[in-house]
Amino acid sequence: MASDYEAIREENGAGYTPKSIKLLGFVSEKLYSDRTHFVFELLQNAEDAGASVVQFHLFADRLEFT
Repeated sequence: MASDYEAIREENGAGYTPKSIKLLGFVSEKLYSDRTHFVFELLQNAEDAGASVVQFHLFADRLEFT
């Protein structure tokens, strides 16, 4: 299934101003101050979606989660 990731990125970013982006960053820092908290969020999202297996692939420039 092909996706237009550039269009998705632009659509998701529409309406955000530099000020709102800064505010979102501040809020996320306060809510998720532990730098690794996102791992728990990924696992929770996978569980919510009914996944029974997940995989982490760590690369020098990114982390892939399936």
